[in-house]
Amino acid sequence: MKVRGQDLGNVQPYTVQCVLPINAYNEKIYMFLWFWMMFVALASGVSLLLWMCRAFVYADRVRFVENHLQIGDRVQTPPGVREAELARKFTMDYLRQDGSLLLRLIAHNTDSITTTELICSLWDGWKENYVDTSTPVTGTAASHHHHLYPNTMELNGLREMKGYRNEKK
Repeated sequence: MKVRGQDLGNVQPYTVQCVLPINAYNEKIYMFLWFWMMFVALASGVSLLLWMCRAFVYADRVRFVENHLQIGDRVQTPPGVREAELARKFTMDYLRQDGSLLLRLIAHNTDSITTTELICSLWDGWKENYVDTSTPVTGTAASHHHHLYPNTMELNGLREMKGYRNEKK
């Protein structure tokens, strides 16, 4: 290709490469990347919904813990009424929503044996410290056992003791 300069008498030869085939190649690459990103976004959305359901659905959390307790021979198969109620209290009052979610993440990223051992270890510690086996399930924490969270009467007693100490000084 010849290009004339400003004075019209000066002609410069140029060699130019056509970039249309390269643009077509780039178009195919970006089209593949667009579909890949849409697939990843869809998969992430489905995963988010699934994890939210696992975190908020009460029965699924209890079933998850019960299954691992059955694998670890901590409860019968199927669990009795008392064991099912204890598993429910363990999941809802001790592990709560965040503990159950954390155990699910551990189960997702490790094997079933590790998760079962961890849940059974937590169960054994919970039963030892917070459950009085001589009373019905409705009164699981006896007065001489430690509570996970103090009740209102205990808090009032602590406040009175604190006030008493301040008065003595």
